[in-house]
Amino acid sequence: MTMIANDYPADTVFGMQIGKYATPEDLLVTISCSGTSPNIVNALSVAKMLGIPSYSFETFSKDRDYEKLEDKHLQLCHKIKHLL
Repeated sequence: MTMIANDYPADTVFGMQIGKYATPEDLLVTISCSGTSPNIVNALSVAKMLGIPSYSFETFSKDRDYEKLEDKHLQLCHKIKHLL
């Protein structure tokens, strides 16, 4: 067994999991305020390379208001939960 977060750089953690477990029938959903974190960018790159569709929740607009954006992310998660 490999401990991904311990044995590999943090910016590859999500991408490695996608490469190992995801299939083109899956959907990668990213939640990030900036959308530019290396681990998110890498995960999206791996998904694209493997033909896995992706959706990124809203990222910062001009105001960079973390609280406002994180509240929107949480509301979207609750809506998705109710749809399942």
